[in-house]
Amino acid sequence: MDQSAPQTQGFPWIRCLLSALSGFLATWFLMAAVYAYGQPSVQEWANQGFEWLSKDFWARQQPWKESLVGAALTFVLAGMAEAMGRSRFILFTFIRGCNRLFGRVTAVVFFTLLVILPSGIASMTRPEVKEGTPNVLLICLDTWRADHCNFLGYERETMPGLTELGREGVVFENAIAQAPWTLPSVATLFTSLIPSLHGARSHQPNNEDPNVRWVVLSEQMMTLTEVLREAGFETSAYSRNLNIAPWGGFGSGFASFQVYFGDDGRTDVQVRDARKWLDQWDGDRPFFLYMHILDPHYPYEAPAPFGGMYDKSGLDFQLTPPVVEGWFAGEIDIEPAELTRVIDAYDEELSYTDHHLVPFLKEVREKYPDTWIVLYGDHGDEFLEHGENAKGEFGLLGHGHSLYDELVHVPLLIWGPDLEPARIPTQVRLMDVFPTMLDILNLEEILDFNHLMGQSLMPVIIGEETADRLAPMETGGDGRPPMHYRGLRTGKWKLIRREEDSLNSEPFLMLFDLQADPGELKDLGEQDMKQAGSLYRTLVEKGWYFESDDPKLPQGKANPSRLGAAVKGGLKELGYVDDDDS
Repeated sequence: MDQSAPQTQGFPWIRCLLSALSGFLATWFLMAAVYAYGQPSVQEWANQGFEWLSKDFWARQQPWKESLVGAALTFVLAGMAEAMGRSRFILFTFIRGCNRLFGRVTAVVFFTLLVILPSGIASMTRPEVKEGTPNVLLICLDTWRADHCNFLGYERETMPGLTELGREGVVFENAIAQAPWTLPSVATLFTSLIPSLHGARSHQPNNEDPNVRWVVLSEQMMTLTEVLREAGFETSAYSRNLNIAPWGGFGSGFASFQVYFGDDGRTDVQVRDARKWLDQWDGDRPFFLYMHILDPHYPYEAPAPFGGMYDKSGLDFQLTPPVVEGWFAGEIDIEPAELTRVIDAYDEELSYTDHHLVPFLKEVREKYPDTWIVLYGDHGDEFLEHGENAKGEFGLLGHGHSLYDELVHVPLLIWGPDLEPARIPTQVRLMDVFPTMLDILNLEEILDFNHLMGQSLMPVIIGEETADRLAPMETGGDGRPPMHYRGLRTGKWKLIRREEDSLNSEPFLMLFDLQADPGELKDLGEQDMKQAGSLYRTLVEKGWYFESDDPKLPQGKANPSRLGAAVKGGLKELGYVDDDDS
């Protein structure tokens, strides 16, 4: 008698694992295609002449979560079907057939080729770069007041490194931001449009939801990054301000974007990470590197040995969003010693930033001499110089609340190959940076840039243009506080129009003679109504003035409730959203 038992085939583990790998790759390809399919029309890349960006966008999709789910589901289904053995249930029969088809090395190879296909297409069709095209390093120091820089006349030596390095570049003594807080100001630099037209404002009307707050930069806006990426640049960004991030509308065109949360990402860390990226750059194509450094933004907590460098008060009073809002509401009193401590702590942050940033700038200039470096501030901070709180006490804190020079007069420095050092008193605007880059890189003829509102700074730099450029400004509408302003700065005059808002029922004009009254403490709006009216008409005629509910303006597209908890929490810490935002 044959004692041997019938031989049974073992469970096909390898086949199921190969099927799961095929499922991972197939899901990756399909989801990347789905995400990339509608993006070109949303971004309007074709209308802007950015034919290659759609291929680049597809190639850079990384749907890890979806693909892992696809792999797990494939493995479970394949395992169930194989475990049922000879079951003739049509579904299991179909799955076993698919398992035998996709559980092969040839299937894995096929799907692998599909996954790398977009990258191959993007690589083969990538635009060529003109030989000799320089690199661009663009750095923003958040909340950087011009009048707290010793190289611009401040009595305290807050930034000795930049004072020295500034002698080797071009220092603009009168650069004006188009908005007094980060999101609209940086969006203006990246689009060369005023905040009303690029739409990234603290409040923007929305036909579907009139209460939309914290409005992101629209995907339809052409940005400097997209232009440089389309022109063949390698692009990367590092930002600690959560407004300046992919979810804020700034990701398009960047091949990589590092966003830091909490205390991570201080100047020394960003410099370290930027160095690593530059060390890995192969040099085949020019680079565009953006860094957004947050350290000068409140709360002011400079690390040792800079903390305590100027503040010897022993007080622990700190400027925070609750303090700013409490002061405006008239719920908090600030003693002179506390205000002095705040200003000292702010200056300590500037010294800390200077200490870590300047060696990096010197290194870039030495190792990558064919690099244009642009360093700018997006806005300043108020330290009770203007305005009043709800109790009528003098002064406002923080930023975003007004259009006085402590908020809109910002540092702007440029270094470049063969660029002659200069100090330029001519008034310029942050919205001029985008056109300047196009001019320097010889990109003006590639695309249609007629919609840009700024002008290249090169005529100013080489001395062909000496007249002050008119600088539009605007802010308001976010409810903290609810003042709404439009403004125009000419160099000699500043016009500020207070719009109708919840605290003001009738618009009125304020006028300041900046030469006679640089502190903007004497309002001449009623005394010189002719001059005020003339400047207001100029603001309108230049296309820089819009009513906040003008239907021609971009419609708001986002608010904090659509953000993740970590992002919303980070924005709350910076004072951009609160618990009432929804």
